[in-house]
Amino acid sequence: MQNILLIRKTGDEKQILPGAVMKMGGLDQAECLLIHAEAGHILISNADLTPREKMRLITYLYDDIDDLCQQLVEASNKVSGEFHLKYDPLCEVDEGVVEDLICMGADEDCLRILLMKEAEKQDEK
Repeated sequence: MQNILLIRKTGDEKQILPGAVMKMGGLDQAECLLIHAEAGHILISNADLTPREKMRLITYLYDDIDDLCQQLVEASNKVSGEFHLKYDPLCEVDEGVVEDLICMGADEDCLRILLMKEAEKQDEK
């Protein structure tokens, strides 16, 4: 799988996916495309994927998930190294609960920020 950076003009209502990109994806001859669009990403595939193509797509998606997770881990490690507190609010939370939240995808520093904001609101009252 290849990742290509597509630079586009924002505000231009007439957007066309380059033929070379369609050809790389094997979609240049596809008569019907399935488009899955969510905030921040678009997945375009042949509407009639074969079982082998579906399995290959799943493999590529797993690779992308691994890459995204690695990016998040690296970003959180950078934040952790620059994050200084006199008091760690996560000390109040059971260590097992924190580990479970992190395993589910929560960012440890963001959990700290949430607890700090909660404490600020309580202090304001």
